[in-house]
Amino acid sequence: MSTCKTCDGKASVTCPKCNGKGRIKELLGGSHQCNNYNGSGGVKCGTCNGKGRV
Repeated sequence: MSTCKTCDGKASVTCPKCNGKGRIKELLGGSHQCNNYNGSGGVKCGTCNGKGRV
């Protein structure tokens, strides 16, 4: 097995929903926590299935 090139072995990639910020802006101002990975700003890498290695 080798290090996943998609996530550089981190097992997660930047969340497309919140762009890695962990929060989503609302139209009327304010924001709320992104529900992917509890607002961490990342999502499980699809290439290595969150293992960091392929």
